[in-house]
Amino acid sequence: MNDTVIKIQAYNEFEAGMAKLEEVSNFLPDATTKEGYEKSKRIALDIGKVKSKLEKVRVSEKSYWLEGGRQVQTQAKEIEVRLVNLIEPHKEAYKAVDNAEKLKKQKRQDEATAKIETIAIMIETAEHLDSVGVSELMEQCEQFDTENGLWELTNDGIACKLRVGKKLLDMYLTKQQNEANEKELAELRAKQAIQDQKDHDARIAKQASEQAEKDKQEAIEREEQAKANQLKAEQDKIKTEKRLKELDKQYKIDAEMQKEAAIERARQAKIEAENQAEESAKRARQEEQAKFKAQKEAHEKHQAELEANKRHVGAICKATKESLIQECELDEDTAVKVTKAIAKKLIANLIVQY
Repeated sequence: MNDTVIKIQAYNEFEAGMAKLEEVSNFLPDATTKEGYEKSKRIALDIGKVKSKLEKVRVSEKSYWLEGGRQVQTQAKEIEVRLVNLIEPHKEAYKAVDNAEKLKKQKRQDEATAKIETIAIMIETAEHLDSVGVSELMEQCEQFDTENGLWELTNDGIACKLRVGKKLLDMYLTKQQNEANEKELAELRAKQAIQDQKDHDARIAKQASEQAEKDKQEAIEREEQAKANQLKAEQDKIKTEKRLKELDKQYKIDAEMQKEAAIERARQAKIEAENQAEESAKRARQEEQAKFKAQKEAHEKHQAELEANKRHVGAICKATKESLIQECELDEDTAVKVTKAIAKKLIANLIVQY
């Protein structure tokens, strides 16, 4: 950081007058008095005018220095462009050489890497080969030239050749041992297969002999069983015929007994029907007699009620007639007529309660 202070000449006037202003303003009058109030107000006003003038000078000087800053930036940019134009042709020249060398080096490395990979891939190839194939790969690996064409990767090529050669040797020995074991195992399996076939044939022959003997024995047993079944069938036939005769005889006896029972049930049903008919006729006669008796009693009761009512009405009419004769002094014929009119309800608003 640059601590250099640049003195602005336009501010010299203000710097020169500051001592006098400070001297005047350092004494603070009593503003509660009229004289002190006016003096403080005048000092503030005078210093305010100086401050306003300072602001105008500051704005003017700032504009000047801002324009100077812009000119500094613009002129520096112009010089920088001229310098770049001088540098670029030289940079392009040596960078072209650098890039060509870089491409050449990269090409050498790619070619060397491809050669080394031809050795490295032998391990993967050997996984799918027998011991003879691995032996051929070992010869190819041994003949690989690590002194020419590997450039910066010569050491990597030598290391890869040694590593692959050792791995191929291990794989060759392992495959050779495995092939020997497989050959021995194949021979053992072949011998075992021959023995298994002999054992199989012997078992088949034994099973065939045992099956023939079993079939013969089963044929004898089937023949004996057939004879036994025929004998049993004949015995069952005789038993069945005997049983059918017994059942037929029993059926006839049961049929005769059922026929007699049916005749007896019919006779009993007829007797029971006749008894029921007689009982029904008897109940009908009794009901008819009871009905006639009830009707007769009801008629006699009704007649008795009529006679009683007639006598009751006659008594009331007689009493009415006598009252008319005595109370109204009517003659007997007139009283009889009035009484009949009352009985027949011919007189308005007059009802006799019997």
